[in-house]
Amino acid sequence: MSRFFRNEDDFDSSTESESSSSEEDTGLAKARTTVGGVGKSRFMLSDSDDEDEKRVSKSEKDRRHDVLVATTNNIKSHIKNMDVSKLQEDFDQLNEVLKKIMKTDMVSGRKPPVPELYVRAVITIEDFVSETVKNKPKLSKTNAKSLNRMNLKVPKNNRLYKKEIDQLRATGAPSLYDMRDSDDSDEEDELQKEDVTDSEYDSDTDSTTSSDSDAGGGGGAFRRWLKKDKDETKTAASKIRKEKKVASKEIDAGAEADDEDDEGFITVSHSKSVAGEIFKPEEMSEEAVDKKMMEILQARGRKGTNRMEQISLIESLVLCAKSPRQHIELMLHLISAKFDGIPVAKLFMPADLWRSAVNDARKVISLAREQFPGIRFSDEADVRGEDPSIILKGTGTGEIVDPTGETLVGTAVPAVAEEQVKKTEIDAEGQIIVRGDVVSNFERFDDELFRAWQHTDAYAPEYVERLKDEVVLLDLASEVQSYFENAAEREESKKTPDDVRLNALRSRAARVAARRVMHMYYKTEELNNRVEELSGRKNSDRSMTELAVLVYRYGDDHAKSMVMLAHIYNHALENRFYAARDMLLMSHLQETIPDSDIPLQVMFNRAMTQLGLCAFRTGKPWEAHACLQELCSPSYGGGGGGLSRMKELLAQGITQQRGYEKTPEQEKAEARRQIPYHMHINLDFIETAHLTSAMLLEVPAMALSKARGDVRRWAVSKSFQYFLRNSMKQAFPGPPENTRDYVMAATRCLMRGDWNGAYNYICGIRSWKALTATTRAETQEKLKELLKVEALRTFSLSYSSYFDSMSTSQLSELFGLTPARVHSVLSKMIINMEMRASWDQPTASIVMRRTEPSRLQSLALQLASKVANMTENNEKLMDAKNGGIERNDRKDDERGKSDWKQGGRGGKRGKSGFNSMRQRDGHDVAAKARAY
Repeated sequence: MSRFFRNEDDFDSSTESESSSSEEDTGLAKARTTVGGVGKSRFMLSDSDDEDEKRVSKSEKDRRHDVLVATTNNIKSHIKNMDVSKLQEDFDQLNEVLKKIMKTDMVSGRKPPVPELYVRAVITIEDFVSETVKNKPKLSKTNAKSLNRMNLKVPKNNRLYKKEIDQLRATGAPSLYDMRDSDDSDEEDELQKEDVTDSEYDSDTDSTTSSDSDAGGGGGAFRRWLKKDKDETKTAASKIRKEKKVASKEIDAGAEADDEDDEGFITVSHSKSVAGEIFKPEEMSEEAVDKKMMEILQARGRKGTNRMEQISLIESLVLCAKSPRQHIELMLHLISAKFDGIPVAKLFMPADLWRSAVNDARKVISLAREQFPGIRFSDEADVRGEDPSIILKGTGTGEIVDPTGETLVGTAVPAVAEEQVKKTEIDAEGQIIVRGDVVSNFERFDDELFRAWQHTDAYAPEYVERLKDEVVLLDLASEVQSYFENAAEREESKKTPDDVRLNALRSRAARVAARRVMHMYYKTEELNNRVEELSGRKNSDRSMTELAVLVYRYGDDHAKSMVMLAHIYNHALENRFYAARDMLLMSHLQETIPDSDIPLQVMFNRAMTQLGLCAFRTGKPWEAHACLQELCSPSYGGGGGGLSRMKELLAQGITQQRGYEKTPEQEKAEARRQIPYHMHINLDFIETAHLTSAMLLEVPAMALSKARGDVRRWAVSKSFQYFLRNSMKQAFPGPPENTRDYVMAATRCLMRGDWNGAYNYICGIRSWKALTATTRAETQEKLKELLKVEALRTFSLSYSSYFDSMSTSQLSELFGLTPARVHSVLSKMIINMEMRASWDQPTASIVMRRTEPSRLQSLALQLASKVANMTENNEKLMDAKNGGIERNDRKDDERGKSDWKQGGRGGKRGKSGFNSMRQRDGHDVAAKARAY
């Protein structure tokens, strides 16, 4: 018998188990009611018999939206429970749902917009992952592994939807937890109104259907397949309408040219666009402009405020300005709005927005100069005379309003007339006071341009374009400084000048001058003149020295220190070594720099580095080595050496030290203080200058120590000796590849007295390309002269024991020096007791006055060497027993007593006072033995 015609009795027969299993598979309940002893067919049941289970027919779009909502709810739950592994699954499921939602519509041929719910979900996940990685909580192995994967996948995924994410972040409420706001409440009201209409319609449908069911008996059974449940119908319709509203907000109907695809239909947006409001200058009065500006400012910073629309409104309102005072105020508000319009995802102000804001600032200064002295900006004297906690509005109502815009209850004052209110904006001399600070705006422009240089690829064309913006900024700086200097001169010319206002004007001019110095110090005078020519002036209106003097007089302490170091840097860059050295010694900055902030320490390192390079370029190897030793020493600061150490000290790159992990806050702080690429100092040339200077000092010192027979000696440069020992261990050294190899090859030549080979190796270093052709030729010529002299000294000390006399003419021909120069060098060596010899004037030769040590003298020298070794071993044993305390105390007591020629302050590190005393005793024993 067919199952379609089975009745109740057949269902209760032997196939009951089979029927129950079939019912579970199909989701249909088995009916037990009978009519007239015969069971009704299960396909003819009415809704009244099965009210608990009602089928709801939904479209595919609604089902996908429901899955998206359920997934976001799971995301919020798993974030709350810190279940990262489940969150990773939710993230994958979220992307799968999006793929189905973003399918191209077959009718219109367009893809639907990305749902706002998805954008909020990925923003919430990204914020959670970044915050978790930052805090580093204790997670299980599974969650930690999932977190690492999410940290890689989420940023990569979010780059695909960067535009939507930036738009949503600009609203200030981008996460899933910010779904309900003021806009949602308005939508709910509209939905409630629409739901009332739906409910009426549903009630009519229910009555009609019920009547049909009563009249037709089993005909009501089909209603469950034709009609949705009333509550679920309203919920689904509400969701669809809300999703359409969100999509309509994301798409600007007026900006899309889709009219052809829509067959002439125009998309109508129900939301009121603020940007659509147009102000007509002829219809606006001065009071109306101020009132409208106040309304715009009150919306500033509120959630949901469109910042770009605010900029457009203020720009249109500027055209309605009725007075210069009002024009300047509106322009200042416009500049502030453009600063607020920086996208959240951007690390710096976009170029177009920055340039437009700078042009607005130049217009402000131009108006202020035209109206000078009728209009001036507020200063410290004005702030001192008012109560910043309240603002008195001259509305005639006598209400006091706090900065938030709320009226303070119980604080009524007598009504204030409009004339009296205007007097608060005019000083005693009749000058109109404009509330604003153009110097702070200029400093903000400077900071934004500096950040743009930091975060732009130095090898991209955009970097060159942003470098051109410096000309515009310096032109603005010149105008701002000139304005405040003129205002200060006018205030000073009064019979009774206001000291507070005068100091305020001078300090603001000094602030601008300090910023100008920081844009000039790393460029030569010739290059600065070219930059000034690009701005329309043939010569600079102020030299760097004049600007620095202004800061020294009226600037704050931090600005004075920065400008002082910049001034030293510029002197060294122009090869004025002695001027830079004297300024550094007089400033005493080297004594207080360890307690200063990090940017000031970076500036000090840059100044010292440039001072050392200046000494190297001018042929002063000892001064160059003294300035560059601590920067290039591998042991300095406890970290590694080489280029990575120099990068960190000069803020020219972020490096990772072995065994030391930086926190995210430290990495961000280090990235913020990085120097832009065009201000970098060539690190390879720094290493060249340091190693070459060390070579010129160390090689003659090694020859002198060997000639004297010293057991131990102070090292001029420990790092150089370390590199030299490693180089000498190579039996067959290959051709040099880097800077260090070239210098070591030149050292081996210099130790033999071959100055020409050493000069060729030094000139073969690639870092010389960092210098201009003129500077490179002058530096190499001075270096050649130094190599000749040091080769002569090394040769004389090394081979003095093998010759009875040396001819001046032969030495002059061998080393390419004049006979007078050779005579001068050897005479100085004799005077300093570096060589025991005397001059024979008739033959123009130098005669060696040496004596061979006797048997007793040789034994005494051996005894002194053994005593020195034994003393060193005893000191090590005492250090192991006492923990090194006594030896460290002696080291502190004897610090600074070593000979300045043997390394100075840097050379005596790691040497105790007892070592110095012991070495002097050993030298005395050896000297007595030789004298005996």
